[in-house]
Amino acid sequence: MTALLFLRSYGKAIAGGLLVLVLLTLVTALSITRHTLAKRTRERDEARQTLAGQIASYRAAAEQARAKAKAVEARNNEIRQETQNAIEFQLADARARAADHARRLSGAQAEADTGDSGERMPTTSDSALDPDRSRPQTLLADDLAACSENTVKAQAWKDWWEKVSQTVSAQRDF
Repeated sequence: MTALLFLRSYGKAIAGGLLVLVLLTLVTALSITRHTLAKRTRERDEARQTLAGQIASYRAAAEQARAKAKAVEARNNEIRQETQNAIEFQLADARARAADHARRLSGAQAEADTGDSGERMPTTSDSALDPDRSRPQTLLADDLAACSENTVKAQAWKDWWEKVSQTVSAQRDF
């Protein structure tokens, strides 16, 4: 019975003490939660700022790369146009030289076909012997023209590649 008497006389105090203990625990938990929440909010804001800085940096790098690509493309177009203009003149010159050389060779052949009297010796045409064959002078002129054009084109490709590869290596070094 003494326990009942003790509870009756001190029960309110014990209940009040427990209530105060619970309230202190809640206040402490709330304080810790607020502190943790503030810390997490700061961390989140810092992470967002860092991310925004990285995104801005990436965008600036991408814009710089686009500008560099445009410059390289413009330079390559300029090189292509210069090469095209040069090749047109070189091809015309090579064709003219090949035709002139073929004419000189056919003239030398005509001189070799003449006899002592300066008259042309009668011969059977190559096409009469073999209908699949054209005149050698025609084949020679065609071969000279084709070889001249191919040589000019190959040299132009080589020159173009040297210029473009310099542009590409300059871009890498940039």
